Amino acid sequence: MLADHFERIAVISLPARSERRLRLGTHLQKRRLAQDSDITWFNAVNGHQAQLPIWWKAGPGGWGCHQSQLQLIREARKDKLHNLLILEDDVIFHQDTARQLPRYLDSLPNDWMQFYLGGQHLVPPLPTEHPHLLRARNINRTHAYA
Repeated sequence: MLADHFERIAVISLPARSERRLRLGTHLQKRRLAQDSDITWFNAVNGHQAQLPIWWKAGPGGWGCHQSQLQLIREARKDKLHNLLILEDDVIFHQDTARQLPRYLDSLPNDWMQFYLGGQHLVPPLPTEHPHLLRARNINRTHAYA
């Protein structure tokens, strides 16, 4: 189902965390969102094994996640993808996502740049003309976005 809307579904996951990969694969199938063949598993950058720049204040886990996302976006650009869904291996989808998500996606403007499937709003979002979409102004969390 996700593969009907996104050219690539990439999951960031540390190779040593195989239990997370198994759990997420089962979860996506149970929610009728994706099959194993739909997923591109990306071996995450381990921020605890990296040298963090002095200006980075979000900790080693955040650095690894940031670097992993940058690599995925670079690959998508190199492959000339029009869109990319990035998931972290601990994402959990609502049981009604398969039914609701197409409505949200159909409401996106043609020139959308980023779509969060949840997050922590640090600044209150703005309403849009679509009752089920908000315009984020400052949002944290990268567990699921396109």
